[in-house]
Amino acid sequence: MKQGAGYVTIAQNTDSTNYLELAYLQALSIKVTQSKYTNYTVLVDERTRNDMQDKYLKVFDNVIDLLQDDAKDHDWKLANEWQVGKLTPYKETVKIESDIILTTNIDHWWQIMQEREVCIC
Repeated sequence: MKQGAGYVTIAQNTDSTNYLELAYLQALSIKVTQSKYTNYTVLVDERTRNDMQDKYLKVFDNVIDLLQDDAKDHDWKLANEWQVGKLTPYKETVKIESDIILTTNIDHWWQIMQEREVCIC
């Protein structure tokens, strides 16, 4: 049963980009700048799961394996976005790209977003 609220990102490392490290830095930024909503979940593929380090596990609230990797043969990993809704552990979820850093508190956005089923920026 889903409960609470939090942020979810997908981290799938490529040969050129360590998205897991970006997700780690993002999670740190959320933990430091947000006051009410700080839960953070990262969805990973098998390759990225193998790159997991203790420092990541200390910051991520959840690490969840993707159901399947529809983007395995793609450089741009958008083919797995559909899984966020199925895998999020939160009743209310903000899906955020892993290369975004939050520098200020955006807790007030949550109330605005709660008025809609889906908000796309």
